[in-house]
Amino acid sequence: MIKPHPFFRRMAVKLSVLAVFAGSLGVLGAESLADASPPEEAQTDADQIYARAQSVLAAEVYPADLDYSVVIQASESGKISANHYDGEVLTETQECRVETFSKEEQAQPFTPRGINVNYAISIFGASGRAPVGHPDPSGASILSGPISRPSPPTDLLGIPELTPTYSFGLRPGLRLATAALKEGPPVIGRVGTRTAFYTITVAGRETIDAGEVIHLRFEPLREPRKYRLRDLWVSAADYWPAQARVFGNFTVEPETSVPWLVRFVRVDGATYIATETAEGRLRRGNRTFDSAVIRFENIRRHHGPRDLRFAVPLEADDPGRLIEPEQLVRSAIQ
Repeated sequence: MIKPHPFFRRMAVKLSVLAVFAGSLGVLGAESLADASPPEEAQTDADQIYARAQSVLAAEVYPADLDYSVVIQASESGKISANHYDGEVLTETQECRVETFSKEEQAQPFTPRGINVNYAISIFGASGRAPVGHPDPSGASILSGPISRPSPPTDLLGIPELTPTYSFGLRPGLRLATAALKEGPPVIGRVGTRTAFYTITVAGRETIDAGEVIHLRFEPLREPRKYRLRDLWVSAADYWPAQARVFGNFTVEPETSVPWLVRFVRVDGATYIATETAEGRLRRGNRTFDSAVIRFENIRRHHGPRDLRFAVPLEADDPGRLIEPEQLVRSAIQ
């Protein structure tokens, strides 16, 4: 029997060790890839997917005070116009201040010319003691109205008293950076249904910005005008909500009667609204907007003194005020 040379025996041992080491790397690599994305079976239960998406948002940390810009862009009869506003928000209370006058109006304020003329006609012996447009104490009525041309509207959809931290009820809570330092890392709760506002189903898988997402559909169990969420697209890699659709937006017509597509963005590890796009025409008085989109830009931590000009509080029933309704959270986190 021919014995192998000692050199070849040493090489065989070294090759065996390398093979075992390479196999170990393969196993570790496979485990790392498996950990990088959720297991397939975990992505089939709609409620569980939604709960994980809420957990992702609940773990994010926000600055206590934010500055941002709001851009409203709309198309009317083929002409595209835009209004730009600066805003700031205290994230804990969601109290915001937005410039009452857009950058465009500040640059070119409207200058009225001539005089405003109104008419008032009393009939059937009206005494004229009643305010214009109200019944006269004598039982007669007074007809009134403007004759001169009204001043042109300066705000396309109204003053946007909006914040990029609004989540349409997706975020169970909002953690501030100062509180996070005291609390430490967040504890992700177990999955469960606290309040059932919707029936949620998995519609399939799609691609958004070259990333695979899971499409969830929401059917409200009651009051569909109140519970507005209809679709949610969640990242298949980490359950981050990338996009949502709501039926109706804000608190006044016509915005409340059309669906809106909402895109989200991450800034310094926290999720904010990037855009809100109307998916239908908006008829506001004698104006019709073929398209409308609201963008949040330049989102950043606030530094220095507050310096917003013309940011005055508005009345709650001001028709020129564009605000979001109270958030109704359908929490799947306990």
